[in-house]
Amino acid sequence: MSKAAPAATSAATSAAPAGFADVEQPLLSDDAEERSFAGAVKAPADGSQPEGYVVKANAGSKLYHLPGGRWYDGTVAEYWFRTEEEAIAAGFSKAGTRKKDDN
Repeated sequence: MSKAAPAATSAATSAAPAGFADVEQPLLSDDAEERSFAGAVKAPADGSQPEGYVVKANAGSKLYHLPGGRWYDGTVAEYWFRTEEEAIAAGFSKAGTRKKDDN
């Protein structure tokens, strides 16, 4: 009987990490930020700019940044678009214009 108890404990222990992985996964990808946006590519892990993509976008704020813009150089892109039109079509707003227009 003592052999059965460790096996049950072992099974519970090995099941726990999978359970934690199941819990952590939604926390990492539950947001719309982790979904794909039409016309966008996810930023490479090394932070580089994909060839042909010039518009930086942040999924959490749903803002995009154009080259030469006030925050462009300081922005770390989560997604890249080729054009401003693609960013708009994907539901992003131009940085610096949100909420000011609502007043």
